[in-house]
Amino acid sequence: MQPQQLDEVAAFVARLQADPAHHIGYFGEHEDDIAQYIRELEPAGTDGFLLAYEDEKLAGLLGMEADPEIKRAWLHGPMIDHADWNIIADQLYREACQHVIPTYVSIHELFGNIGNHYLRMFAERQGFTPLPDTAAVLRFKRHKLAALPVTEAPELEPRYYEAFLQLHETTFPNTYYLGKQVIARLNAHNKVFIVADGDALQGYIYARIDTGGDGYIDFLGVEESARRQGIGRRLITAATHWLLSFPSVRQVALTVNGRNAAAIALYKQLGYEHLYTLQAYRKPVSANS
Repeated sequence: MQPQQLDEVAAFVARLQADPAHHIGYFGEHEDDIAQYIRELEPAGTDGFLLAYEDEKLAGLLGMEADPEIKRAWLHGPMIDHADWNIIADQLYREACQHVIPTYVSIHELFGNIGNHYLRMFAERQGFTPLPDTAAVLRFKRHKLAALPVTEAPELEPRYYEAFLQLHETTFPNTYYLGKQVIARLNAHNKVFIVADGDALQGYIYARIDTGGDGYIDFLGVEESARRQGIGRRLITAATHWLLSFPSVRQVALTVNGRNAAAIALYKQLGYEHLYTLQAYRKPVSANS
């Protein structure tokens, strides 16, 4: 993929994203957001995408994001609009493994709508295993903010770093951001809010402005001994209010374990709507470094 092809690719992705049979979890819905997201993917941006054409018409694509610290690559696609879906997808994946995905990667991961049967069949064919839990995606629209209770939660301070790292690792083992990576990302648009009792950290939430300009809640963790005390509700409302304090933020999105009925019910009570459910697939590979 060349930078001058970005608008064409973003339009292609946005069109297919509207159909659950083609929907991929990593991409947004709008062309501008998708284009900005692709530009900022690490480590390659547009260079991390392969495109398939037939008679100068874009027929499919496969992209990736990779993290050298956890040695994982998240495959964006395959997204195909062609009768030969399987043939094109398999060829794109072969080419990606040879020329795009870094050699240090030891895990490949897919993430798509549970209605995306193309992705499910591709995963089966290529030796990916579905993860046991699905992921429910929920969204809070700005117009609902007036009905959301106002709560406060302070930002994470260095004195709570060790407790945060431990709680994050316990709550989200093998996740896409390590606790130290979250701390390293903290800035004006990426915040961790906490609830503490003296020196004891009881819960935290990581909220950020994503690459498309919308708000996103990545992680919410509450100590087991502090659960069912309203801490999660307090953190969610505080983070949602903070994200929507930015006039440019249109909405807040989050992903929660699809089997966590209690958490989904809480988010819905606060005004979040359930958009769709996603399935991840994972495959170990041989890394060269």
